[in-house]
Amino acid sequence: MALVAATGFFDGVHSGHRAVLREIIRLASETGSESGIVTFWPHPRFLLESASEDLRLLNTLEEKTDLIRECGIRHVFVIPFTKDLSRMTAEDFISEILVKEYHLSTLVIGYDHRLGREKLSGQELKAVAESCGLGVSIVEEFEVAASHVSSTVIRSLIGDGNFSRASELLGYEWSVRYGDWAEGLKLLPSDGYYRIRLCDGGHCSEAECAVKCNSIRVYGSDECLKPETRIIFLERISEN
Repeated sequence: MALVAATGFFDGVHSGHRAVLREIIRLASETGSESGIVTFWPHPRFLLESASEDLRLLNTLEEKTDLIRECGIRHVFVIPFTKDLSRMTAEDFISEILVKEYHLSTLVIGYDHRLGREKLSGQELKAVAESCGLGVSIVEEFEVAASHVSSTVIRSLIGDGNFSRASELLGYEWSVRYGDWAEGLKLLPSDGYYRIRLCDGGHCSEAECAVKCNSIRVYGSDECLKPETRIIFLERISEN
């Protein structure tokens, strides 16, 4: 069956991303096609930029794929991001991967999405995709209360302890699953003391924690926490 999809990293699966997902679902419904996302792992910056050791992500791969599916997307395809992939032109990526491997019929493009080693975007990317036989839909910028939405902005808000604003831009409460920081890829707030909510299944309770050296210590509860426990940051109490 034909596939309507977008491609990108989708860190955070934030409100801007969700505008793209809604367009995919709309077009798939109208055309009787499947809906999908073609995403990458790891983040391209880890491979291509020497300063990427400071990058931390809003979501783990599992969180990201779950969030995309919860929005109503049926298929999430994860492509390993390699140097060979980074050298592909937009035309080659579209024709060899999106069309031949995933049978794409329509490509949905975010307003600032770039693809291929040339980093094509907008009308240039649309023209290349159409030359490969695809239908194309470009989604305009989605703002929240007249504010720009991006993964970079949201990471900065979380680092600064502005969790309520970060949640507004994300469209959901950002959280950390207990222990997910061990690999060093998951974003944590800046070092300090925080009021948090712990959620395990349907049960939630408030607590306090310390963030230090890319780790979290939950006061009075560490021994009771499970790998599936979610830590939702509510406010910063003080800095270290």
